[in-house]
Amino acid sequence: MVHPTMSPPIRFSWKGMCQLHSSLLLSHTCLRLKDVMAHGCRFPWLFTLHCTAHSLDLACEKLGGFTYFKDHIAMGKKVIRVLTNHHFTSALFKTQSKLFLLKPGDTRFYSAYIAVRRLLLCKNAVQKTVVSTEWASWADKAEYKNKASTVSRIVLNASFWIALARFIILLRPIVRLLRLVDSNMPSMSKVYPECCEIEKHIQNVSLPADMNQEVADIFRDRWDKLHSPLHALGYLLEPQFQGAKLGAEVKADYRKALKKMLSSTEYTKALSEITKFSNKEGVFGDPDIMSLTDENHPDHIPTYQFWAEYGDEVPTLSKVAQKVTAMTSSAGACERNWSAYDFIHCKKRNKLTPERANDLVFVFSNLRLMKKFKDPEKFADWVSEIEPEQEEALLQEEGDEIELEEGEAAEELADDSDVESAVDSD
Repeated sequence: MVHPTMSPPIRFSWKGMCQLHSSLLLSHTCLRLKDVMAHGCRFPWLFTLHCTAHSLDLACEKLGGFTYFKDHIAMGKKVIRVLTNHHFTSALFKTQSKLFLLKPGDTRFYSAYIAVRRLLLCKNAVQKTVVSTEWASWADKAEYKNKASTVSRIVLNASFWIALARFIILLRPIVRLLRLVDSNMPSMSKVYPECCEIEKHIQNVSLPADMNQEVADIFRDRWDKLHSPLHALGYLLEPQFQGAKLGAEVKADYRKALKKMLSSTEYTKALSEITKFSNKEGVFGDPDIMSLTDENHPDHIPTYQFWAEYGDEVPTLSKVAQKVTAMTSSAGACERNWSAYDFIHCKKRNKLTPERANDLVFVFSNLRLMKKFKDPEKFADWVSEIEPEQEEALLQEEGDEIELEEGEAAEELADDSDVESAVDSD
């Protein structure tokens, strides 16, 4: 038993999947994808789509690989290690802050962002720690003197915090989209508009030495590899963007997707129904109904459910919209399912029959869903220990300091070769 608003794990076969959908979403995580796509003439309705979560993760890693960011992230990791790997410094830091410093991990999408963001939020506590008398007495010990001196010089340098603030501000919308697509919720209709907003955001971020264009080129290159006609079709069918001005690229892409999914007769009919939807005719002109897809609406309903309930006037388009807007855009849910199966069927329990293993995975996954519904914060994938408003205020404050301190502080750490060599040798 699961809560009615939560979808239980679905058991399906390839045959049943083809019967349910006239168009299939295949992930490049499948090693046999090339063999399947080699017979594209036999399966003209197939779509290939890169995992959006992994693509955004690779974009974050490449952006963090800039020398300007890479050096300061390495310094941040040095500070985190010293303040968490020693009992005395860890206890001393906890007397200054209610938040804990986080270490980067290999099991999270670009966990360096999470670790750096927490370090930036704990800036005042970290600085108070390294100027305290207790820290000075600990730093006088011979075995800790070099580490303590390096950390103190890093933490008390304004340009270090400015670089971290720039890094967080630059990656914040990318990570927000990454969190969205990595969930089990449908996200196909959100990818295209969010990526457009990210490109605009990159141009407005304050970066040194004309880095904006290089950063924009990196993200654009990743978006070109990730982009699929399904993204444009999902953007078109999202009621929140109804009536938005569509460029020639978007129009060409959604028409290409419709041609693959529909027959020539249905395609022509769908185009006329799109005009009705875009011009807000009939039920699509009722603001009370259209506002139901707003996430802040008290009676919010998912987009695919909206089309199922109110798409009677455009039956062909409604049929397509229910399929596209109900799709996820990443392989995260599949990988989590594989992890659950690995937990059940392992080397010590390798004699389970496939039927028994499937039943155990089904029970395990549904029990987890029930617990997640009862205590969502405990099982949150991207839970934050502070309020979003507090985080925004702290980051905005740090962002404002960039403009005030940039001229004098930008050269401090760059000229400090001792700090850089200490970090590299650690």
